[in-house]
Amino acid sequence: MSNPITPNRKERVIKGSFYPAGTGAVTGLRGKGIVSVTRNGVGEFTILLSRVYSRLLSFNSSIRGAAIDTVRSRIGAVSLSAKTVKLWLYTIEVTGAESPFTETATVADVAANANSQVSFELTFDEAS
Repeated sequence: MSNPITPNRKERVIKGSFYPAGTGAVTGLRGKGIVSVTRNGVGEFTILLSRVYSRLLSFNSSIRGAAIDTVRSRIGAVSLSAKTVKLWLYTIEVTGAESPFTETATVADVAANANSQVSFELTFDEAS
């Protein structure tokens, strides 16, 4: 896709999803341009891309499913040369009924459930 603001830049959007399985390997990986998603430890995953890109422009992720209303996802380390992007899952705990309240984040595994799916979208600059 061509960018109207910077016409020489060609963007590549990669969308993918997987089902976390607690402490086990992920299942149901979907997405073109993605070789694998590996669970590295509690709440930590590595997305392996099929090719090298020159620059990551944006990243979005979300999680949906049963009993995960406090689970969030975020990007971690990115290595363009190694073709890897880290993704973290964590839980949020909010304490205090009124402002100011306290928010605590803790990395977390999501139990295997057919309804718990992590989705992500990466936008890269394809310039060489």
